[in-house]
Amino acid sequence: MGTNVFLYNGESDTSVCKEMTVTGKALCGKTVFSCARSPDNIRQRLRVGRIIRNLLVLTEMEALFLLSKGLIYPESEEALDKFIQETVTSYGDVETFRVYSKLKEKGLFVRKEPDGLSFRKYSTDEYSRPLRIVSEASGVSFSDFYREHDQKWATVDDQGDVTFYITERYNPEGSAPNDNVVPKAVKILGEVQIVRSDYEAVGEPFLSYRVLSSYEKELISGNPTTQESMIFSDLTLRHCIVKTGFKYGCNFRVYLKNTDDHAELLISLMDEKELWFKISRAVRLATAVRKKMIYAAFYQNRPAYVWIRRVALDSLIP
Repeated sequence: MGTNVFLYNGESDTSVCKEMTVTGKALCGKTVFSCARSPDNIRQRLRVGRIIRNLLVLTEMEALFLLSKGLIYPESEEALDKFIQETVTSYGDVETFRVYSKLKEKGLFVRKEPDGLSFRKYSTDEYSRPLRIVSEASGVSFSDFYREHDQKWATVDDQGDVTFYITERYNPEGSAPNDNVVPKAVKILGEVQIVRSDYEAVGEPFLSYRVLSSYEKELISGNPTTQESMIFSDLTLRHCIVKTGFKYGCNFRVYLKNTDDHAELLISLMDEKELWFKISRAVRLATAVRKKMIYAAFYQNRPAYVWIRRVALDSLIP
């Protein structure tokens, strides 16, 4: 009496390979597992696989997840070793599995994509855009953040903990009056430029004057020379009040209205690639002081901004 072995990859078409008899079994690739419950019970409760002639046909991630839950088991330790060796070939596979498990524990349908994991709550829903998976030591470029308007990320640290983030384009717009932010009457004392003003957004107090920063000097000259001073000028011309972000470990802190309250934004320039553990550190600090963490860079030769925030997994589920 013959049966069918199927190769299965997500929701793609299955194909018949050869015949063999099975009952209460699961299959991933060429590896056969026994089921701790009926195949149909596992499929319906865990939202995994397909039932094809009493056989639960699984993807690699589905099989790893069911193994971790003790719902399927191999014929021998040697069979398990072989399956793991063939399935988990890089740290990326381990990280993807950790994120996959988090999503499955929320009762979601999850599908592996070339650039991450997509998911949906109900079988009638559309799958989400892929959730991108990175390790704490991974590097990411500003264009990775900026290309997609609303990108979701899962980072996995060396302890296997998963943290979720959203990156989205940001348009900083303030309401500070430009006439006060960009002073006209400037006195030059050697390298020092000072202005008489009682507006605290300009410079820093020195006797009856206010001493301008190097960024303010370049803004007034109309010829900013560095990317940092160009970002400062762009933010100021957007009616923001821009001050040093040194105490927060970033380039600038930004007030959108006035300096009576706390700054709303922290701005860090992103030159090339940044490591995720540094991004995580910056986002955590910004959150602790109730500010938005904004990364700035030049995208297609224009100043561009991205807001990065940490979120709970539940907020990613429609």
